[in-house]
Amino acid sequence: MGWRAAAVVGYGSQGEEDRRWVCDKTQADVREKLEALKSARNGGMLASHSLPTFGEFLDQWLEHLTHKGKAPNTLRDYGYTVSGHLKPLLGKSGLISSPCSTSNTRSGTPKLP
Repeated sequence: MGWRAAAVVGYGSQGEEDRRWVCDKTQADVREKLEALKSARNGGMLASHSLPTFGEFLDQWLEHLTHKGKAPNTLRDYGYTVSGHLKPLLGKSGLISSPCSTSNTRSGTPKLP
C-alpha cells in the first residue's frame, strides 16, 4: 500500500490546519518528499491550498491530453462529453481533497484514459 506522511504548512482564515500529504512506495522516498515540503513551507514557497472546481479540473485534463498527443478525434469526443454533459451538470462543484490526491484504488494511482 505504500507510505504516507503529513505536515501542517499553515492555517486557514478560520484557524483550521492546512495539512499537506505526501505519498510514495518507500519510507525513504516519503521522508525525502516530506523534507522538501517542510523546506518549501519554511521558505514561503507554498501557494494557498485551494482546489479547482470540477469544470476547471476537466479543462486542465483536456489540456493535458492535448499535450500527450491524443488523436484529434479522441480530443473532439472528450471535449464534446465534457462541455455537453459533464460541465453543465457538475462543472461548478468543488473537488474533494483526499490524502496524496489518490483515487480509491489500492495502488493509489488515479485511472485516467
